[in-house]
Amino acid sequence: MCCGEQRAPSISPDGKRVAVDTDDDGKNADVWIYDLDGRISTRRLTFGGANRFPTWSADGMRVTFRSDREHDFAVFWQLADRTGTAERLTKPARSEAHVPEAGSPDGKSLLFDAI
Repeated sequence: MCCGEQRAPSISPDGKRVAVDTDDDGKNADVWIYDLDGRISTRRLTFGGANRFPTWSADGMRVTFRSDREHDFAVFWQLADRTGTAERLTKPARSEAHVPEAGSPDGKSLLFDAI
């Protein structure tokens, strides 16, 4: 079970799961997935780096999130079932941070903030 403050909830497209980011000490931040009907236990999706701002892909197969795992604030995504590894989607400029907002319905485009 996760601990600490839970933020940035994102409901899956089918309405059955919610992804949240947690921050337990100001240094570790991870994305967790809750099954809303309670039949599947809470699962930690991310490992390594500070991972925040989860957003579901339109098909509900992946969760997109911001991470500093490669020493910048880029957008990554990972399969929601935790198979495979996180895949980097953006490369911010030196003074930027990228924050995912939404994916297109066809899964071919990603809306993100560059701050």
